[in-house]
Amino acid sequence: MLTKVKAGDTVVIIATARWVTTQDISAFLSWAASHALKVELSPNLFEVHHQFAGSDQQRADDLLWALTHPTATAVFCARGGYGTLRTLKQMLEQLTFDEKNIDGLMRSQWKKKLFIGFSDVTVLHSWLNSYGWISLHGPVVNQWNNEGFSDTLFSLEKAIFTGRSQLDVSHLPQINAKPFEAELVGGNLSLVYSLLATPFRINWQNRVLLLEDLDEYLYHIDRMMQTLESSGLFASAQAIIVGGMTEMRDNTVPFGDNAVDIIRKIASKYSIPVIFNVPIGHLSTNYSVFLGTSITFDGRFLSQNS
Repeated sequence: MLTKVKAGDTVVIIATARWVTTQDISAFLSWAASHALKVELSPNLFEVHHQFAGSDQQRADDLLWALTHPTATAVFCARGGYGTLRTLKQMLEQLTFDEKNIDGLMRSQWKKKLFIGFSDVTVLHSWLNSYGWISLHGPVVNQWNNEGFSDTLFSLEKAIFTGRSQLDVSHLPQINAKPFEAELVGGNLSLVYSLLATPFRINWQNRVLLLEDLDEYLYHIDRMMQTLESSGLFASAQAIIVGGMTEMRDNTVPFGDNAVDIIRKIASKYSIPVIFNVPIGHLSTNYSVFLGTSITFDGRFLSQNS
């Protein structure tokens, strides 16, 4: 069952990647107060170590603090960037439990709460989903300061307060269009790709895979998609949802295809349904969707319900 947030609940903010300032979280704090949410900041939230929000150890301590928080119903990630994989590895390395006990703790003893974020947070989503935790691919805290945030915020509020997500995609380009229903996993394409050979790899077998990305060279997109195809993605997933492929770059000698074309040309060899240009990811509107739980496509709406 999806975790829902209600007035009076405690929510916490952590930073697993880049450093954070008080200004970065100011608009979020005002929003939380307007919904009668109690906000706790992780102990090392404003630490700075080079580009990171404190040392690997400090970020790992804050992640463990959030996971084991006795009352919080939601954990908001402050921003993306790079560093979440380092944070998770450090936390797991410092734990004294063997893998079986970690599995038991994740599945039963630790109070489950909703982790919210996207981009670099894909690492956390994948790890949490592997233990049966449902997480939310949604905005990070510093985005509350963005102009034109209203549609993103409306989707986020609907998700966390009602446990529902719905998006009309009937007008968007598709191939092999047909209804589907399966667990949604994934997130940032670069992270999905880079996690392939790790214990945190995303299991897309018989699932719906979400992919989005920002600021990549087009030949990098092709290399990642060629690798994912070779890894069995298009032969084993139920469907693919392609979010924003934003601010892609090209070389002096053009690659020849844009990001959507690259994915379409590979996907067209298979019978798997693919929906393109879904407003999820590094876009002015970043709709929220739950990962680690079922998503349904009825030919018009992508829907999730608790």
